[in-house]
Amino acid sequence: MRILFINKTRTGSFRAFDAHDIEGMRGGERTMMYLAEALGRRGHEVVVACAGISETVALEGFSVAGPEVALARDYDVAISNNYAAAFDSITAPVKIVWTHNPGFSRSHIVADYLAKLRHRPNLVHLSRYTLARSWLLPRSGQTIIRHGMPSALLAARQERQEAPPPVAVFSSYAGRNLRKVIQAWRDVVNPRVPEARLLVTSEAQPKHLDGLTPQELAAINIEVIGTLPWTELMVLLRSARVFVAPGHWQETFNLLTVEAAACGVPTVTMGIGALRERVLHDETGWTAGSVREMGEALARVLTDDALWYKYHRACLQHPDIVSWEERAAEWERHMLALCES
Repeated sequence: MRILFINKTRTGSFRAFDAHDIEGMRGGERTMMYLAEALGRRGHEVVVACAGISETVALEGFSVAGPEVALARDYDVAISNNYAAAFDSITAPVKIVWTHNPGFSRSHIVADYLAKLRHRPNLVHLSRYTLARSWLLPRSGQTIIRHGMPSALLAARQERQEAPPPVAVFSSYAGRNLRKVIQAWRDVVNPRVPEARLLVTSEAQPKHLDGLTPQELAAINIEVIGTLPWTELMVLLRSARVFVAPGHWQETFNLLTVEAAACGVPTVTMGIGALRERVLHDETGWTAGSVREMGEALARVLTDDALWYKYHRACLQHPDIVSWEERAAEWERHMLALCES
């Protein structure tokens, strides 16, 4: 099959990114590149459209081209991150919207509803949560195909011989309820486990930090270290004891929870959005019903070695730890069925 990946903004412009720097890509772009590579290895002709490229860049199994070059050709399948409006200048009998971001938010619906009416794309969701919330969107059909894992991360899985020190990591957009994590840490975790540390690997503003000053954060062992390249983040996770992700209504998958599990690190969550699907309660972590319960769960995982080992071993066998090659095979079956229908 000839397959085109499109990544546009809500305003209709193509996103620009460095095709050689997967470390610096946003989550949707990074997973798009992983899938394009895996489909290319399966023998498909795959092109990724990217703004700011004057000459086609040949990568392993696929190519990245500027919009003028990429859109001048016909395809069997066109896959757009989030927006059906991206199909307006595309020639392809099968059009798929990959719903990385929630198509059910009001602003997204207003921006893209007419385009979905025009194109009636097939929707590929990342979770049952997103599928259930997308009932009102015009479409020709829909399915769920989850994300895969890079081969290097799969190969690095191993059981630890010693429980790590009491370090927790938050690594998502700060607006996705970092404030709840700060509250749980201040009110529950720090009083009970004063030696424990919380590392925040995102860009956080005062409103995300529940109004605490840098001095107040330092006093309760919270350090905001900013965004890290993906490889550095994986190294940090392998040295941590627990990953914390309350979730958010915009969470359609939360890839980092599964990447943390591949590193042997359990997740404490509140199960908001798709997080209830990523964390197996009391197996690969804990799903709390309140901020206080989240703090209590963090305190337990940070101090109870037997509990941590139980979660650690289950994390290494998490059912979502699947290679991109296997996910590409799912995509291939789905696309072939659409082409033949």
